[in-house]
Amino acid sequence: MSEVAWWAHREVAPDVKKLLQEFHADTLHKRAIAPEDSPVLIQREDGSWDRVDEGGFLVSYENLDKADVIEVLPISIVDTEVDEDL
Repeated sequence: MSEVAWWAHREVAPDVKKLLQEFHADTLHKRAIAPEDSPVLIQREDGSWDRVDEGGFLVSYENLDKADVIEVLPISIVDTEVDEDL
C-alpha cells in the first residue's frame, strides 16, 4: 500500500478556489428562479442547444445528424419459435 498517494491533505490552489466561487456564485439564484418543469437542455460542441427528455434522448428531431446516438428504425418482430405445450 505504500505506492498509494494520499491527496486529501493537499490544499486547493487559491486561483482554483476563486474560479469555483465565481462559477457557483449565482447557482442558488438560478435554481430559485428556474421553473420546476423546465426542460433539460444539452449544449453541443458547436454551441447549439437541444432538449433532452426524461430518458436522456434528444427531443429535437431536426438535429439528429448531430446526435450522439444510433438511429434505430422500427421493424416488425415475429416470434418464430413454436411452443410445444400449446
